[in-house]
Order: sequence, then structure tokens, then C-alpha cells
Amino acid sequence: MARDLSTIQPEVHSRRRYYVVSEGNKPGVYYEWEDVEAQTKKYSCPLYCRYRTEIEVREAHGVYQRRQAKPKTKQRSSRRRTTVLGA
Repeated sequence: MARDLSTIQPEVHSRRRYYVVSEGNKPGVYYEWEDVEAQTKKYSCPLYCRYRTEIEVREAHGVYQRRQAKPKTKQRSSRRRTTVLGA
């Protein structure tokens, strides 16, 4: 279900940057590059992205949170297992 984002006013001419750290020491939304750097430095395979508006960053972080909340399904083996009865 889509959220009503019409009440949030984007900062049109703002130079402010917004960041989402999806894979890092502490995933979340950050407003300063120094904070992002601290969460991704010395982390193997960090994943982060910069956004122009707060709306974009909140949506991106929401997608990340929903993906994390889904239970991971176990992949089934393509091999068939057969049981021989009475052998």
C-alpha cells in the first residue's frame, strides 16, 4: 500500500544531501557524509546511496526495511531424493 507523501514538502533548492546505508556497521538514514563514511569504513562490501530529497531517502530506506523483514526462503535442491522401501 502506497503512503500519502503529499504532506511532505521536498526541499527544492536545498544543497542538503541524504544517504541510506543498506549494508554497513549500522544501516539507516544519514544526513552527513562523515556519518556514512564512519558506518561503511572497514566494512566488507558496504552498500549506500545518496539522494536529493528526504522523500526519496525515506522511500529507499522503507524498501530496504521491507526486504530485511521478509523471511528468507530456503532453496530446494534440484536433485530428487528417492527412498527405496523394503530393500
